[in-house]
Amino acid sequence: MHVNIPLMSPTTTVPDGIHTGSKQAYPSFTFGLKWVYQIGDKIIRKRIHVLVEHVQQSRCAVEFKLRKKKNDELKAASKARGETISTKR
Repeated sequence: MHVNIPLMSPTTTVPDGIHTGSKQAYPSFTFGLKWVYQIGDKIIRKRIHVLVEHVQQSRCAVEFKLRKKKNDELKAASKARGETISTKR
């Protein structure tokens, strides 16, 4: 079984028959996804509604990744100096 993963924003450089997914316009908290996949000689079109929380990363997760990267840099710098630092918030 071959399943195409839906694309969030298809480009205009690809012919229309090759798009595997597209976004529909809905309210700000949700949107619809349409995609096409093929099983044998059948082409099946699917359409689902998705909440934004399931697609977008939360700001908390993004801030955590930035804080972790900054803490790793601080730890490497302090280790080179031979010191220990606390990276707690």
